[in-house]
Amino acid sequence: MVERHKRWTVTILISLLVLLGCKGGGSSRKEFFRVGRAYLLPERVKKGEKVELILETISEHKNIDVEIEWRKNRAPIQDVTSSDLSSFYFEKGDSIWARVQVKRYGEVVKALVLGPVLCINSPPAISNLKIASLDPSTLSAQVEYEDMDGDNVALSTNWYRNGILVHEGETFTTSHLRHGDTVLVEVTPHDGDSRGKAVVSTPVVIGNHPPTIVSAPPRLIGTHYTYRIDANDPDGDRLTYRLAEGPHGMTVDSTGVLAWTKDEHSDSLYMIEVEVLDGFGGTATQRFSLEIRKNVNP
Repeated sequence: MVERHKRWTVTILISLLVLLGCKGGGSSRKEFFRVGRAYLLPERVKKGEKVELILETISEHKNIDVEIEWRKNRAPIQDVTSSDLSSFYFEKGDSIWARVQVKRYGEVVKALVLGPVLCINSPPAISNLKIASLDPSTLSAQVEYEDMDGDNVALSTNWYRNGILVHEGETFTTSHLRHGDTVLVEVTPHDGDSRGKAVVSTPVVIGNHPPTIVSAPPRLIGTHYTYRIDANDPDGDRLTYRLAEGPHGMTVDSTGVLAWTKDEHSDSLYMIEVEVLDGFGGTATQRFSLEIRKNVNP
């Protein structure tokens, strides 16, 4: 057991001496240098992005130089020697290459040609979308968009009423809607090569539309005066009628018929005002005069 312990001790001492010997006499040892991975990122690039050169080197000294020549469609790009290339120098459809020379003490130790990186289409993007009113019964989608490649952009526009697709097109007629309905528009851009991201507008709640009186009052002929008030309501609301001003005895019924029997002994001018209400705050008013003349016997 004692002899085996001594042999191990000798072996360990010899190993240490070998290691110490390796650390001495550095002047005769070659400096370690190696070029690792080299590649371009990304593999596909779009306008607005950049191409980067990734080069991994392992060296024990600093006398390493890297020269980069960027190429577009195999032709050199002048005055760009950095490790990245901005999209200012390429367009959709271009191929990007990099010619790399690694030098140590001024001598080329590694030459590489990397690529290609293909510049692909950039889909158009919508930057702003809102619903605007062209007139009381027409809505329009106002869209702002951009295309990094400068392509012509077409827009696909869908209108939704209460979450249901009801119309396709740039404008939307609201005459068939009721107050309280929710409307939103979805727009998708496309440039002929690819579609951009669909964008949905902020919802718009349809407000109440007041009724409109479309009839004109007749003149008084004879003793009895009758006037049927005709009114339209864009929302289809049930309408009610009210006499706001008129001579004594004049009435208006639930169907909008204004009636009055004149006093044959009177001779006067009356102001009449009628109102049509939709029950949701919308009101139409019509004001007119009615002249009463006394019959004169010869």
